[in-house]
Amino acid sequence: MGYSQVYNNGPLDEKEPLYHSDPFFMEFYGVPRKKSVYGIFIDNPSEICMDIGYLNSSRYMFGSRFGDMDYYFFLGKDCTEIIDAFTSIVGKSRLKPRYALGYHQGCYGYDNRDKVEHCANKYRECKIPLDGIHVDVDIQKDYKTFTINTSKFPDPQGMFSNLRKMGIKCSTNITPIISNKNPYDAGDHDNNPTYNTYLDGVNKGYFVTDERYDSGSSDARRYYCYVGGQEKMYDYPGSDFNSGAPYIGEVDYGNGCIITGHYPDFGRKDVRIWWGEQYKYLFNMELEMVWQDMTTPCIAQNYGDMKSFPARLLVTNDFVRAFEQESDRSSQYPKTPFIQMWNLYAYNLHKATYYGLNYLPGRENTRNFIIGRGCFTGAHRFAGLWTGDNISSWDFLRINVSQILALGLTGHALAGQDIGGFEKENNEQWADPELLIRWTAVGAFLPWFRNHYSGNHCGECSKKVFQEPYMYQTVIDQVSDDYKYMYRAVLPVCKYYIELRYRLMQLFYDRMFENTLNGMPICRAMFLADDDDSLFNDKLDFLSTQFFVGNNLLVAPILDKSKKMRDVYLPAGSNWYCFMDNKQPLATPVEGDTTINYNADISEDDNHLPFTLPLYVREGAIIPTIELE
Repeated sequence: MGYSQVYNNGPLDEKEPLYHSDPFFMEFYGVPRKKSVYGIFIDNPSEICMDIGYLNSSRYMFGSRFGDMDYYFFLGKDCTEIIDAFTSIVGKSRLKPRYALGYHQGCYGYDNRDKVEHCANKYRECKIPLDGIHVDVDIQKDYKTFTINTSKFPDPQGMFSNLRKMGIKCSTNITPIISNKNPYDAGDHDNNPTYNTYLDGVNKGYFVTDERYDSGSSDARRYYCYVGGQEKMYDYPGSDFNSGAPYIGEVDYGNGCIITGHYPDFGRKDVRIWWGEQYKYLFNMELEMVWQDMTTPCIAQNYGDMKSFPARLLVTNDFVRAFEQESDRSSQYPKTPFIQMWNLYAYNLHKATYYGLNYLPGRENTRNFIIGRGCFTGAHRFAGLWTGDNISSWDFLRINVSQILALGLTGHALAGQDIGGFEKENNEQWADPELLIRWTAVGAFLPWFRNHYSGNHCGECSKKVFQEPYMYQTVIDQVSDDYKYMYRAVLPVCKYYIELRYRLMQLFYDRMFENTLNGMPICRAMFLADDDDSLFNDKLDFLSTQFFVGNNLLVAPILDKSKKMRDVYLPAGSNWYCFMDNKQPLATPVEGDTTINYNADISEDDNHLPFTLPLYVREGAIIPTIELE
């Protein structure tokens, strides 16, 4: 969660390994005196190492730990050509439904029907647009994937149907672990008295089995992990080691909820088809989208290596074929040690979900939406990507922009962090109101726009009391007088920028459609729109703190606490207008290649709300706007 597992330096450490692997990079003007851009993609789902000029500035080194060194070289005049060529190889995105670009609310702690409906009603009461609510594993019966606890969520179909009538779509958290606890007494409704997903998966042999590579090694029963920067080893507690029976893993959902179970072998097409069929009940209850979590998969550290499957566990690997003879094209995919295809498991999970939803009765012509965590190159064809559980800290806000811009270079149209942070920092009961204001303002211009937090006990952290913008007004009496204004400002500022997102929805939707054609992201690093600028020289620092929506709307957020002013760089070659919303006339244009010191202080004054986030629009641009209903 804190991006501090291996090096323990937090989110600003660029070396920390994360959930997702996209081994692709571009270099600008690498050939002296030539205007050119090239890209390199390493097509391998195991561990990839890259040294981009660190040891020797004239030499790049890259390699894979396992498998073949397959890589693609792309050459073009500019980066847009490279992105188009790259996504022509790995695939273009499918068009996501429009509501995926709206504002969403999620919480680990919406653990009954009243809380979910209260959230929806409060957003409507405050007249804040809301397109989605994401209910965590709280909804499940005994934490069994694909079930609903009808004691806590009575008449789930009625609940989700009523929310849809309010214009709010819902998802629930789907993880790949299938609980092995009490399968004969765990139905989700009267017509399903048993946990059929578990029983069917066991009977059909669809789960990863406990077979290990070189099981005779003295270290085979011990697992490696890093905790807070320290390398540690853990002994496997199970008795089924190398038994050939379904492998047993464990997940800790926090709050004392420890679940053991099995994992589908997604390298097999028949298993992927079966997985898709498991969504039938949830979608019959009128859920509309899928939240795919724990995808790596996430496993307790004494059940596997690096909090995932054991490195030696044999898993079907459909990245390669084992041909008995050169002419035999019917051979099955082999099983290989998991470490050789680490990032492929999540990819096949997203793929199985995407196609599975298409096969459900009545959804043949429906555009599906999946928001997933962690994967491998090409996953953007199936799902949006959220960057995983984070912390309510300014460091995570600082990396939010650069993370999403980097993902955009690899075809991901829809990506984002948890707005406000998932887990609390230190002993705070809720996210700092200034942090939530700044995060919501910039989040309104990033593709995936979801406020998400832990309102439940999670791991070693205590729950947050709230994070919804409308809740900050309820605790004003608990804070010092000189900070009350910040709490009062949360609701009007957040409401203003959420509404502005909806007024600019057509801009985002048009760019998402463009992504399906040429791979260009919705939110773009500045060099994608102005590659002839001085961005690679004295303006280099602006690349990680400013960005475009499309090519013409420039966003320059405040990313530091207690900061009121910031420099905004306006690229050369165009004049620029300060943009507030679609209602007020534009002022005198500013010449490009200019750096402006902008006052973006936070105030509850309605007249100052448009200046909380610096926005500029290129002269001559057409920015479509929509009036709110």
